[in-house]
Amino acid sequence: MKIEKFRINTVEEFIKLKKEPFFNLIRQQAKVVSLAFLFGRGAQSFAIRDLDVAWDDERVESFIQDNDLEEKLNKLTARQKDFTLRQCKLIVCAAFIRERFFITYPGLMDRIKANREFVREHGYIRSVYGAMRRIPEFLLSGSDDREQYGELFAGLDNIATNTDIQNFESAAMNRPIAIIDEWLLENNMKSYFVSQVHDSITLVVHKEELDIVFKKVKEEMERWYPEFWELGLVAEEKIGDLKNGGWYLHGKSYDNYKKILNDSILS
Repeated sequence: MKIEKFRINTVEEFIKLKKEPFFNLIRQQAKVVSLAFLFGRGAQSFAIRDLDVAWDDERVESFIQDNDLEEKLNKLTARQKDFTLRQCKLIVCAAFIRERFFITYPGLMDRIKANREFVREHGYIRSVYGAMRRIPEFLLSGSDDREQYGELFAGLDNIATNTDIQNFESAAMNRPIAIIDEWLLENNMKSYFVSQVHDSITLVVHKEELDIVFKKVKEEMERWYPEFWELGLVAEEKIGDLKNGGWYLHGKSYDNYKKILNDSILS
């Protein structure tokens, strides 16, 4: 694989690079790795569910050689008879990736352990905003139950790990949505909300209201709150004219859309 170097100094430069094919590929791969391990995925599961689909034999062999994993592969194949040779190779690669991930971001494993210990002691987990997910099975079970129903409790461990993260995104989005929606109603705007998809929102905006609505949406979506710690939010817009074939996620930036609109008026 050809390795390209990217120098990123500002958020604007990062947003521009998102459209570069190679950079986008790296971003998508990084998201797969981050979400898998952030939500508690183990090396074996990551190997079978993710790497087996994404990597061909040539890439697997190259990764093993580049990272000197032959000895670990030999040890695994010697003691593990339930997996094919390819699966063993994938597991060795996945274990290396997972190890390096948590070495790079050590605080993440601390968070995972803290969440799981809290659930075992209290039977629930809370998000930053206070939402509770009850997991009473840990309070009602013994070691024999966890051994007999290992797959069930592994799933509950993952719930304990990812609940506060998933709720954080949803709650963080709901606040600006509520503020913007109330503002639209109070100002008798013709524009209105259509939907929310994960961390994005869709609005129908009348052209005469575009400037003021865009400014308000941008302001609220990027507003910083203490629970965001040191992280700031950057809202990226896509504006499409339905009458001219625009559709979800395939519009233009505000500046480009305004330029096209102004050019059409002048002509």
